[in-house]
Amino acid sequence: MGFRAIFNNNSEFSLYDSSYFNDKAIFNLQHQSNLISFSVKIAEYGIPKSVIDDSDNTIEFKNSESFETWFKRNQSVSFDFGFADKVDKKEISAECKKRNDLIIELLTNEIKELKKEQKFNPWRLNGGYKNIEKLVLVTNKSIEQLENKKVGYLKTTKLIFKIVEESNIISHSKKHNEIEPEKLLTQIENTLKKIEKTNIKKWSSI
Repeated sequence: MGFRAIFNNNSEFSLYDSSYFNDKAIFNLQHQSNLISFSVKIAEYGIPKSVIDDSDNTIEFKNSESFETWFKRNQSVSFDFGFADKVDKKEISAECKKRNDLIIELLTNEIKELKKEQKFNPWRLNGGYKNIEKLVLVTNKSIEQLENKKVGYLKTTKLIFKIVEESNIISHSKKHNEIEPEKLLTQIENTLKKIEKTNIKKWSSI
């Protein structure tokens, strides 16, 4: 595909390089889906130790900063690799709060968009809610790695993201021409109501 990322456990993950970027209409969805899977793998195993290109040149990463620089140049300027590498409980709580706030913001903004549209445009959701999908999957994988940590906020975040994951919002958003905007709107509104019942306001004050 272009690049092979090598992890510390010697597992590999294939990434696209610039030679695949010509047909943007078809490629973009595959690329974004692949990057979501890659981000989830990083959330579980940490950043790769190296990347090998098509010419068998090896690029080694000394730290997360060097990997992020490479990633921005060769894959995407935006990224989310999770927070399983954090050990300080205050940092974990702060990260959880940030993600809780972000998922609520994304869902709230989508409600506004759906209500604002006079005629639903399925192309606006081409490929579905990729930003929500990545946030949910990466957050859930990070929580899996940190479940032995006794951080109260972690439990609330786990519950919130489980609610979103089980809501079918993401799968529904991928149906393109079969999307039912009224049903999608109701799903998101009901999801936010369930989130509100998790005492999110109590935890947000910490």
